[in-house]
Amino acid sequence: MKHAYGPPIRVQIDAPKNLHIPVGGRARWFCRVIGQRSAGIRLQWSKVGTAGLPSNAVQYDGELIINGVRESDAGQYRCTGSGDHQFATDDGTLNVEAKPRIPGLILHV
Repeated sequence: MKHAYGPPIRVQIDAPKNLHIPVGGRARWFCRVIGQRSAGIRLQWSKVGTAGLPSNAVQYDGELIINGVRESDAGQYRCTGSGDHQFATDDGTLNVEAKPRIPGLILHV
């Protein structure tokens, strides 16, 4: 028995894929289906190596937004397109730039 699934799915994260965001900033990626057929393809974001997304992340219609970026949000994020018994992925990286720390003032009395 042969299955006709159609052309392969392709997804792409719009540039820039590698973000450098300061602590407290906003990270945003947009992922889209590439090619002729996008109907019926579901886009889902995840953080690689974790069970889900950070609590400060929101995804909708291929877009991933992380508000109030924290150092723990740094890492690799994956957009997965799935449908018609196929899937494809593309990855982006979030680099979080820590706020500069000012050494404490030591008073000698």
